[in-house]
Amino acid sequence: MAARASSLNCRWRADDVVHSAHHLTDVIPAKAGIQSKRHRAWSLDARLRGHDSSGASVTAAVNIHASCVRFGRKGILLLGKSGSGKSDLALRLIGRGAKLVADDRCDISVERNRLVARAPRTIAGLLEVRGVGIVSLPRAPSAVIALVVDLSGVVGRMPELPRYAPPPPLRQSAQPRLIALNAFEASAPDKILVALRRHAARADVKRN
Repeated sequence: MAARASSLNCRWRADDVVHSAHHLTDVIPAKAGIQSKRHRAWSLDARLRGHDSSGASVTAAVNIHASCVRFGRKGILLLGKSGSGKSDLALRLIGRGAKLVADDRCDISVERNRLVARAPRTIAGLLEVRGVGIVSLPRAPSAVIALVVDLSGVVGRMPELPRYAPPPPLRQSAQPRLIALNAFEASAPDKILVALRRHAARADVKRN
């Protein structure tokens, strides 16, 4: 009876993610060697809430349209539709010392009340460089997200820094800061690093 209930609960959660993430079925270019059916199945995958090896709570992983790099120990999640400059901005951040986590699609989950990003296995270590093709780069296996960058919104001159609300079922996570930028501005990578330092300074003030 317990096994049947667990099976039904798992099916309900998977259906819930499919229902709330119907827009996550974009197909990675064929030149990346990814089959669309397999990628759609991965994009809509949801696992039951579990625990990691230390016993800490881990939520289901949800796949979103985003790129991610890690600068030191801090993850930077780049959000935006196709053509918004996610991969280009990720490449320029890598040129400043960041490491690739994922390009174009990210699996995000909540671990120890922190938002964590990883690459889907089929595209791990791959970055699309427009005009060059798909290239393989050294990568970080995961990143705790410290900053989210929206590349599709209106860029304010002196904005308040709101919090990023992850998609269901991840809303109970600690919500990182959210900024809006134009990816193609020459100063965009530097603005991200300034925002990271500002975030770190505020965290230090709160701890003290």
